[in-house]
This record gives sequence, C-alpha cells and structure tokens, in this order.
Amino acid sequence: MKFKALNLSIGYPKNNLVTEINFEVNSGDFVVLIGKNGKGKSTLLKTLAQIITPISGNIFIDDQALSKFTPSQIAKYISIVLTSKPEVEMQVKEILQLGRQAFTNFFEKLSVEDVQAINAIVDLMDLQHLMDRSILELSDGEQQKVMIARALAQETPIILLDEPTTHLDLENKALILKLLRKISIKQEKIVIFSTHDLNLSLPIVDKVWLINQKNMTENSIIQNTIPNQIINLFNNKDISYDSDCHKFKLT
Repeated sequence: MKFKALNLSIGYPKNNLVTEINFEVNSGDFVVLIGKNGKGKSTLLKTLAQIITPISGNIFIDDQALSKFTPSQIAKYISIVLTSKPEVEMQVKEILQLGRQAFTNFFEKLSVEDVQAINAIVDLMDLQHLMDRSILELSDGEQQKVMIARALAQETPIILLDEPTTHLDLENKALILKLLRKISIKQEKIVIFSTHDLNLSLPIVDKVWLINQKNMTENSIIQNTIPNQIINLFNNKDISYDSDCHKFKLT
C-alpha cells in the first residue's frame, strides 16, 4: 500500500502552519514526526486522518484521493490516537469494541472474529485486569495504552499516533515503541507517530519527518547517525548532541 501527499499545505484559517508537504510511504514503513511545540505535528496527523481539511494539496491511498472517501471507508484504512483524554464514562472493553465499528455498525453484535481480534490485542498489551474498569478511573498512562489498543483493534493498514508515549513511564515507553515497530514489520502496516522522546525513537525508525520553519523534510537514520538539521534544531545552551553515544544530553 502507498500513502502519499502532493503539495499539501495544512493549518487553520489565517494560520498556515506547514506548506508544500510531499511524501510517499509504503506498507511496513515506521515513521517518526518531530519538531518543536506548536509547529504543526498534531495538525498534520489530523489532516492525514481527514479530521481537518487541508488548506491545499491532496492525500492519496494507492493513488485514490482520500478526499473522495466516506468516513466509514476512511475508518477501514486509517486509525488515529490523539493526545486528548477520554471524557465519556465507558468500560475499557466497550472502548476496544468501538475499534471494531469499521467492520460492523454500532448496534450489531460482535462476531467471533471481532472478539478474537480484541482478545489478541488485550493479551498483546496486557490489559486483562482493566477490561471491566471505567476509562475515567485509569491513570493517564493506562488510558494511553487503552486508546492505542483501540486503534490496533481497528486493524487498519495505516496507524497514526500523536505522542503515543506521553504519560507513560520509561518501561512502558519502550514497550509501546517496540510494539509499534514490531507491528509495522510483521503486519506490514504504515505507522506514523509524533514524539518528543528522540533518544528512544530515532534509533528504531525508518524515516524521520522534521517540521521546521513551515517546512517538512524527510530524513533517514543511517547507522545511528542523526542528520545535522535535526541536531541543529534541538541544540541550544541546555541541550547538546553527543555523537559518541548518539544521544541528546543536558549540558
């Protein structure tokens, strides 16, 4: 599967955030989106999911314009996890069931295949002990894992995640990133996620999308060597890049 954008500009009325975005990714690609706060990372992900309408340009899935897809069609191709917290009183198992709505309507019973898909995700992410809990009772980190699980239960070929490691402790940050990487490889899914956890993310991705000065550039990480434009964006009096250990450090 191909997922691409041509001359895409994103933002809001009177606030064009990023212009002339061009990319093409394929099944199995694991892509990280980075940049400073407020530069358009979340807006780009929402635009790719058709939550926000592009200012100009086009997005394509296998050369078909995404703007021509119905919401139900989009739900079969793209799942998205945002940073906003759940506000509705629902049990975890009910939220995971919502991930199967692309395969059935809201009022239909889950099929055997639906139940098996949900159970596989529950086991994968170790959520058995949370299934009967209200999402509003959970910690921020637990909520984040549940919302990622819902996206995985949707079984889309494209998964978009806005800062999926937010609120997670170090162990669970590593678990989620390794899980997403494994899914992109084993299930040949396109996984695109934004993050500020550069030291954990950069060594394991295929491509880096960097938003800076209203532009987005694509970079590859070769033998743990971080491109200079990434280093230069984050280098300052408080942070420097240690080329010996390939990590950003406090100065």
